[in-house]
Amino acid sequence: MVKLFAFLAAQLPDEDGILNYVALIARPDHPRFAFIAQQFSDAIELFRDKPEGEG
Repeated sequence: MVKLFAFLAAQLPDEDGILNYVALIARPDHPRFAFIAQQFSDAIELFRDKPEGEG
């Protein structure tokens, strides 16, 4: 039996410009997959936004 996984990944630079990698690996047949993927996406956007007054 073949089990498939969804892989979502992102690169987030830190204040020194060094890339940090983050990934989510989940089964797309998980009952809450859409919610989990949205939470992952929201968290990535949160970390990409610079605080007010920053470069």
